[in-house]
Amino acid sequence: MKKRVLALALLVAVLTGCAGKDASSPVTGGAAWSFPEGPAPAEEYERFSWYGFGEENPDRNPSAAATEKEMADMLAAVIEAAGGDVEGWRELTAHASDEGIYRDYCAMFLLYAAEHMDATEFTMGFAPYLLGGRTDENWDAFGTDIRGGYRLFEEFGENWDRVCVSVSSQMEDGQEMNYLNASQNFVVSRLSLITGEPLLDFDYGTFTMHLTEPLTYEDAAVAVVRLFESLPETAERFPEDQAVTARVEELLQAGRDRRDAVLASETAIAKGDTFVPGETYTGTAYYVSNSGDDANDGLSPEIAWATIDRLNAQPLQYGDAVFFERGGVWRAAQVYTKPGVTYSAYGEGNKPGLYGSVENGGGAEKWTLWHEGEDGSKIWVYDRPMLDCGSIALTDTLGAVKVQGFWNGECFQPVSELWSTDRTEEAMAEQAAMPEFDPAEQLTENLTFFCQAGSGLPDSLPIYLSGWVDTGEREQYCLTADGPLYLRCDGGNPGELYPDMEFLSPYAPFDGVADDVVIDNLAVLYTGRNILSVAPECEGVLVQNCELGWGGGCAASYALDTITGYGAGVQRNGGVGGASSSHNTFRNNYVHETYQEGLGLETAIEFSGQAFDVTDVTIEGNVFYHCGSALIYFNWDEEANPDHQFRRVSFRGNLVFYSTMSDWVDTGEDVDGFTTGAFTIDGGPNMQDGTVEVRDNVFFAARECLVYIRTYVPEYLPDFEGNIYAQFSNGVFLSSVSAPNYWSANAAEGVRKTLFDESGEVLSLSRSRWGEADW
Repeated sequence: MKKRVLALALLVAVLTGCAGKDASSPVTGGAAWSFPEGPAPAEEYERFSWYGFGEENPDRNPSAAATEKEMADMLAAVIEAAGGDVEGWRELTAHASDEGIYRDYCAMFLLYAAEHMDATEFTMGFAPYLLGGRTDENWDAFGTDIRGGYRLFEEFGENWDRVCVSVSSQMEDGQEMNYLNASQNFVVSRLSLITGEPLLDFDYGTFTMHLTEPLTYEDAAVAVVRLFESLPETAERFPEDQAVTARVEELLQAGRDRRDAVLASETAIAKGDTFVPGETYTGTAYYVSNSGDDANDGLSPEIAWATIDRLNAQPLQYGDAVFFERGGVWRAAQVYTKPGVTYSAYGEGNKPGLYGSVENGGGAEKWTLWHEGEDGSKIWVYDRPMLDCGSIALTDTLGAVKVQGFWNGECFQPVSELWSTDRTEEAMAEQAAMPEFDPAEQLTENLTFFCQAGSGLPDSLPIYLSGWVDTGEREQYCLTADGPLYLRCDGGNPGELYPDMEFLSPYAPFDGVADDVVIDNLAVLYTGRNILSVAPECEGVLVQNCELGWGGGCAASYALDTITGYGAGVQRNGGVGGASSSHNTFRNNYVHETYQEGLGLETAIEFSGQAFDVTDVTIEGNVFYHCGSALIYFNWDEEANPDHQFRRVSFRGNLVFYSTMSDWVDTGEDVDGFTTGAFTIDGGPNMQDGTVEVRDNVFFAARECLVYIRTYVPEYLPDFEGNIYAQFSNGVFLSSVSAPNYWSANAAEGVRKTLFDESGEVLSLSRSRWGEADW
């Protein structure tokens, strides 16, 4: 295979035409500063004087120490250019001296300056996780032990040891930090949108920012340039390299073309003498149509059955086929698949729709205004009790965001902020003290909803709502417990505004697919559970030419402690899962809008006393869009276990776009680090025998992290080859708990040194330009 050249195509490969916009206007409103004209220098240090943040002085040694006064003046120029509070800054730094400063003092300067220009938000950086116990910094050398403290911020009315609210409010665990700790997190979390570099250089080899070393004049100048270029308004003035633009448009068009080809694919399955999965069937063909009749025998389109209940009652045989009429829709029913049976489509028009949604929610008569706030908020209640919902698909790409409550055995409560990330006794006590869930108080954002599906739930925990437990003759609670559904829609009656809305109800059309089943040319949509899953002990499944979308988000369990298969608290999940099954193929499908995995493979599940490997699985030629974790494989063994391995698994030629970009999906924010993205290897070391490949895929843009590997073990890493890694310049390309993390500035290095993908291609994207691309 011909190797492609590894290339990091930064957006600023050609920094020309930066004054293409009105160069006389300030970036954000500063009256005395205007953006310079002409092409920008390629080097950050040269752009320092080009912006006018400091005088060009050939006698100034860039390697000599920067002083307090120089740092204060540099940042005053940046704050003025950004339209910030320059007067407040000059007052704060009025006593700046000619003493040299250290890099940790520089970090504090940058944070205080950022507060004066309203620019303290983390840029999808990695500070809290990166610094936590993983650096070689000489922490004992900070503060007064080496130079008498941080003079400007402790001797003249300011106290750096107070809580820094602007940074503490962004920490996942709610930790309160002073300005010393906050600044060290901030400068590695705020990235230049031009180069992708953190404000202070980070040494990826030693995991240090060398905070105890003196700050050079050049490092100070580069740091303030990066702070200025971390502003979206600044980044917009830098033109995108034409080659990058052309490449991005090419990739997006390839995705659209393949998606459209899947949606328009025709049924090619015919009767034959030999069963060739996906091509022929050998037995009897049955037909199902919305205009059919269950009294028919179903043996032709003219005498088709009408319902899935009738289909499930038929004793289908190995080699038979079932064809659903195109353009039809079947709701809130599960197909009980039979071994060796093909399920496909006949007729003309759109693919047959198998929906988990119990009904369409459009129509003004279905919604009643329940609460109207003084702030203009409007909360509506549906006209009948509803089962739990994972989301509400308001349009093809817009989903309402679920505000999940916790069922304590008596009522629903809001989930406390501490308990969402912590399972200590303190967190449990805080959760127990939470009041009853009040939609008027908890639905704080437009297009959020709460499903009070508690009627019929037990009064003791834990409760399995779906999966993992034998219910005997009883239906699973997710299909019986219901209650009022509240939707905040400030714009008016949601039934009028969104006439085609669908509920992600807990009916799973294909749950536990049987051996040697073929699923072809179906649209399986709108379920709050897995869209399609293969039972762990089953194998030989082929899924092709299907649309699989809008899946997951329903509550699966409520528990105070970790229980089998689920964690404490509220467990939500759902996507397209292959589970622990083997000898399966997923090809040429369009998978979109999934709460968690677009397609997931998992070992280390003990099912009926047996452990399962994942062997001979092919995921090829699919398009993934707006999935929580588009492609993921994992086990939870803490140590490599030869009995739980991946063997001959291929992720090949898939196009993965905009992972975790929908607000309603699981973004992984409740756990340390970034665990969702375009490709994820989660859990333990994920032992494999050298036959797992990740080849010729396109991984295009994720909200935070593009590729995530929780436990990085090089000897068990799949063979990455020839993939395209395109990520936002202010996002993370590659993240791991146990390996370096890579932003756009060093993404090519990470692809080569960590993934060993020598033929990979790396593209750095402008979030403002490509974050809302027309799909």
